Amino acid sequence: MEKLEGLSKAELSTYLTSIKPGLLVDVAERYFESVPEISQSALGIFLTSVDPADPLYPKALIYQASLFSDVQPIQGLSLLHQALSISDSFNKIAFPIVKRIIVSHKSEECISLLEKIIRISSGFWQAKYLHVFAETQSNTEQIEIFNNIWEIIYEQNLSLKDIQDIISTENEFIPIAYPTSETKAKPDKVFDEKFVETWWACDGRENRCYVFLALLINDLRSTLQKSVTADLMGFIITLGLTNELGIKLAQAGIQFNIEPLENCFEIKISGHPSKILDATESIMEYLYNSSPTEETIEIAMNMLKSQYQSMTADPANQTRQLRLAFLQHHQYLYPNKLQYLKDFLQTELNLANVKILMFVSGNVDNIHVVGTSEFIEGLLSASEGKKLKYLTPRTVTLLPEQIVVLQQNSENDDYDESVIEVYFQFGQASVEERVMTSLLEAILTTSIYDPLINFGCKTVQISSRMTRGISGVLVKVTSIDVHPNIIQQKIFECVEGVIVSISSLFSGKKSELIEIKSQGFKSFSDKSSFYWDEILQGNFEFEREKKEIDYLVNLDYEVFTEWVQKSKLVSKALVIKVLSKNLGIIKDHITEEFIQDTENFRNHFPCYSWLRIMH
Repeated sequence: MEKLEGLSKAELSTYLTSIKPGLLVDVAERYFESVPEISQSALGIFLTSVDPADPLYPKALIYQASLFSDVQPIQGLSLLHQALSISDSFNKIAFPIVKRIIVSHKSEECISLLEKIIRISSGFWQAKYLHVFAETQSNTEQIEIFNNIWEIIYEQNLSLKDIQDIISTENEFIPIAYPTSETKAKPDKVFDEKFVETWWACDGRENRCYVFLALLINDLRSTLQKSVTADLMGFIITLGLTNELGIKLAQAGIQFNIEPLENCFEIKISGHPSKILDATESIMEYLYNSSPTEETIEIAMNMLKSQYQSMTADPANQTRQLRLAFLQHHQYLYPNKLQYLKDFLQTELNLANVKILMFVSGNVDNIHVVGTSEFIEGLLSASEGKKLKYLTPRTVTLLPEQIVVLQQNSENDDYDESVIEVYFQFGQASVEERVMTSLLEAILTTSIYDPLINFGCKTVQISSRMTRGISGVLVKVTSIDVHPNIIQQKIFECVEGVIVSISSLFSGKKSELIEIKSQGFKSFSDKSSFYWDEILQGNFEFEREKKEIDYLVNLDYEVFTEWVQKSKLVSKALVIKVLSKNLGIIKDHITEEFIQDTENFRNHFPCYSWLRIMH
């Protein structure tokens, strides 16, 4: 190829139009840095003389975009979007140009075009473009974007080199090279001292690790005041951690969630195995060495008020809380919490007065797990914590052989739907109860869904429940035109019909359930969560699925029908109804009367207590 620097414009044009189109892109590349005018001329001729289907067309668009990037950034990004829409093979040369434009020009038009490029990208390159996008956003939005980046990283199982290329940021939580640990499939207890009990399971094949912690606190929700305080502290801790460590953790792919349960604060942390324990130590250190600001407390209170208000807005949520208010002791209705929160005065929760239960699952060795356990033990020792030997019993009301019916008006007049829940309660948790309940759920779902929809119901949901160690099946129905009283009758008719016709469904549903359970866990996350639930509840049935499959395989029709008859479905149920304004007002002050009814019922019904003993 001859030198073109000394040619006049006319001579250059003559030469460029005389050569093969494919060589024009070579000319553009050759003079791209030294004589951009020549490059621009070559690209202009090429783009007007070839079909967009030409394999070099996207590459030419990208070079042309680079020439426009400084003086016409929007046009440059438009060309890049056009090129990458045709082919994603040129991201390596397109990405630096996109990044350069966005760093220099953060206009709404440029960011909008970047978002379009992100939508047509995938995998590694989508994560790279998302990182560029994150740099244009606020801290809160950056955290969400980095979480999306890491979901791509884990989904694509990208190498450490790719991860470091994508993140290109330095902080103490960024992943580093890490050896594969020996697999230990089922959890083992590896640490048990005064304040901390730790379980560990290792899977060297996984690039994502999970840490679960429960800060076990006696009587966490034994009063309305304590219950609201627990909810508020959950928001305060989350906000404080997000402000202190949120960006660093998000950049490194460390995600955390804090939720106050009934007798513990549950902290779930996930991230790369090489830094997950460092992040856990930093989170726990923050928890024990920091104090919330007045601003954080105020923001947390507003967030909690919004949550309480939203929980009373939907009648479907309302029926759920009414059911739990009846079945579960120390459970308070959201309207009462909201009223209390209006006059709330800050009440301290002594997080030192805890026993910590921890489970680590993933590609980490037990030596590092024990080290983190010792670190947390030291934090609690310094805080003068007190060991808890017992937790408050978790109780659930056992239904008598009668139909208990409780109803309320909708808290929100904007909804036309009425909702009814019928909860059929069975026995205490066991392999038999879980299998029988799951099988009955499958049979009921097939048998009663269509009849209820055809009856005029808007939605129908059938699900098995495990409430504090007691099994059951829940039928939840919404309707606009059909009164819940009539729906209740129809539900019981359908359930009675199922009992008669079990024989035609038993074999098929049994086979389906065996197949589903034989598939195992859908993800490592599901497996880790299952192990954690077993540890937290004190069951330690880590091979439960296998036991249930074995039980199902040997289950015959006669044994199942005998169990159904013993459970007395249609003579033992809790019915909760929330009526829309279209159906009239039941009574004034219904919330207070409902609570009184609930207490009266519970005072006369037996309770099953579940007690977690900490050694």
